[in-house]
Amino acid sequence: MNTKPLILIALLSAAGQAWAIPPSYTITDLGTLGGSQSWANGINASGQVVGESDTAGDTAQHGFRYANGVMTDLGTLSGTHSSSASGINASGQIVGVSYTAGDKQSLRAFRYTGNTMTVLGTLGGANSYAFGINDSGQIVGYATTTNLANHAFRYTSGVMTDLSTLGGTISSASGINASGQIVGDSYTTGNTAQHAFRYTNGVMSDLGTLGGTDSVAYGINASGQVVGESKTTGNSATHAFRYANGVMSDLGTLGGTNSGAYSINTSGQIVGYSDTANGAYHAYLYDGGQMVDLNSLLPAGSGWTLQEAKAVNDAGQIAGHGVINGQGHAFLMSPGGQNLGSAVGVFRNGQWFLDANGNGVWDGCGTEFCFTGFGQAGDMPASGNWDGGSKSYIGVLRSGTGEWFIDLNGNRKWDGCAVDGCYSGFGAPGDLPVAGDWNGTGFAKIGVFRNGQWFLDANGNGKWDGCSADLCLSFGQALDLPVAGNWNGGLQAGVGVFRAGTWYLDYNGNGKWDGCQQDGGQDKCLYGSFGQAGDLPAAGDWNGDGKAKVGVFRNGTWFLDYNGNGQWDGCDIDRCYFGSFGQAGDLPVAGKW
Repeated sequence: MNTKPLILIALLSAAGQAWAIPPSYTITDLGTLGGSQSWANGINASGQVVGESDTAGDTAQHGFRYANGVMTDLGTLSGTHSSSASGINASGQIVGVSYTAGDKQSLRAFRYTGNTMTVLGTLGGANSYAFGINDSGQIVGYATTTNLANHAFRYTSGVMTDLSTLGGTISSASGINASGQIVGDSYTTGNTAQHAFRYTNGVMSDLGTLGGTDSVAYGINASGQVVGESKTTGNSATHAFRYANGVMSDLGTLGGTNSGAYSINTSGQIVGYSDTANGAYHAYLYDGGQMVDLNSLLPAGSGWTLQEAKAVNDAGQIAGHGVINGQGHAFLMSPGGQNLGSAVGVFRNGQWFLDANGNGVWDGCGTEFCFTGFGQAGDMPASGNWDGGSKSYIGVLRSGTGEWFIDLNGNRKWDGCAVDGCYSGFGAPGDLPVAGDWNGTGFAKIGVFRNGQWFLDANGNGKWDGCSADLCLSFGQALDLPVAGNWNGGLQAGVGVFRAGTWYLDYNGNGKWDGCQQDGGQDKCLYGSFGQAGDLPAAGDWNGDGKAKVGVFRNGTWFLDYNGNGQWDGCDIDRCYFGSFGQAGDLPVAGKW
């Protein structure tokens, strides 16, 4: 294998920018477990969906996980009767509820991990229900107490904690974010009303209503924005709401009387249900101040009527329930009709092979991008959005001379220095190439890594202007392999290094080593959890959520941290391309081709 170290990461982030509602989506029918109907309840960063489905003969409903085109029956806690899956986190842990006893008298919350369903217990009573789980594995729901009342709970490290109420006898928790903030609903003092709450640092706060008596909160995002539904003044209608900065805002309807909001992502996109003007029950997407009927975003002739959208992830993928061919089925919608994240590619002695459709499989030159004429044997590849657009273009650093050649117009051809970029004053023989948006201006610039030192073209003019104008950083050491990416989802790329199976990533983007997060520092360290010595590192926004993640190329095989948790979770959750794209001796690249 060619062991010449190479790394490149393209700048791939759209984080921090407002989403515009895409003109169209693709839709996938998730099918059933053999019965008539299925319902989707949750989705994670990787696009895995959970819910429940009728089994063969419609004799029971079982929780399911849908991943990589396959719906898997999660079973039950008793082996008979029914179960339902409500939430799934980035690591693929699933929560829900299942009957336990043969007489169907007992319902218990469960956590499903590694093909094993584990009961979570109760608060002293008979029943419990789990609705949400965050990436730390904290679970929320409600359970009966010794007084036979239902109380919201948080389950952490084997302990179920009663969150109490807003003064009444009953409460329930529906969602939890990465910071541990919890939302749900509770009866108020005297049980005269039911109000949405947000629970933060041990305090349950009443979020109020839209003027009516009752409200319920269903979802919360990383910023603490809450969504749900509330009675309006006079209690004549129920409307979806968003609660942010202390204010509950009415999201309106699709022309009908009632609506509700179930989920909100980091970008502020909200999904739910609404009545239409003619009384139909339709799913919607709320984005940029607009509530749009999801049915209007489907391809023509899809055959679907989408009734409710239950969950949206940070890539904008939506899971819900609709009707097709007269049957109610769970669905998954993906915006743009194309791969949302970064795709892989390889450079082979002057030849490029880029995964244009993003499926991780070589589909031939008629489908993928394969070309020569840009670079030569011995060059080291790079890619970036040199023009500030949404696509990644190629480039090479000629290691023998330190010269750069950049495909500025993105036509995958060498058009000469008058059209493309030729930079002879940035880099030296033996340097390793990097690319990223070093100052957050929206387009990628070149850079080099030299024995633990970084020299980055901060002003983007392709010339070395000294450390006062460009960036000179010390991050890593000799023999490290460099990477770069917007690790925290911001506009500015941060540097990083891969060292014999260990990653050190400048998570806060300040160009300095600030210690590992697990040791109280600010940067990210992945100790042997992803990759091994001899791998070639790559990085990209594999799932389209706006953050760069790590990956490795090993003798023709790719392993990509699809959910971004920094650890290898197996091919069901992360991505494995076994010899399907590239071969031993190739040099890896990543980008949105």
